[in-house]
Amino acid sequence: MAATLVAYIASFIVIYAVFGVAPPQLLTLGLSLTALSTSLLSLGFSASLYFSDKAAAMGAGFLIWLYLTYVHDLVLMAVGPSLAPGELFVAYVINPIGAARFLAMYTIDSSLSFLNPITAVEVRLSLGDLVLALPAAALAAPAAIFIVLAARQR
Repeated sequence: MAATLVAYIASFIVIYAVFGVAPPQLLTLGLSLTALSTSLLSLGFSASLYFSDKAAAMGAGFLIWLYLTYVHDLVLMAVGPSLAPGELFVAYVINPIGAARFLAMYTIDSSLSFLNPITAVEVRLSLGDLVLALPAAALAAPAAIFIVLAARQR
């Protein structure tokens, strides 16, 4: 826990020095990273609640991580050209890792220009205020799933 806190503080100092990000934005970044770690931890706990065998739970946790880290992005690259920019954005941020990546970039540049100008306009027009609500929901959903599964185990 202490090592994670030291790493967060060091990364915030670097981000502040390089990008000139204001402290409130750093707080948003810290909260999104904390939400990501809580989200992934909740998915791991959910897998351990579902499987009674320790090896099966570890295997399921690894497969969930593998999907969220690699396979989801590969699927999006395959189907991305056939989706509208708003649909592609939603498909990207339903993944907690994608949501945390988006929130980290949004902290640095809130104009969404990192998406490219045309996509940024389309996403803003099609989603409006949901641009921040969708990533937040994607980060909160695994914790909610864990709470429901833990309550059902009793």
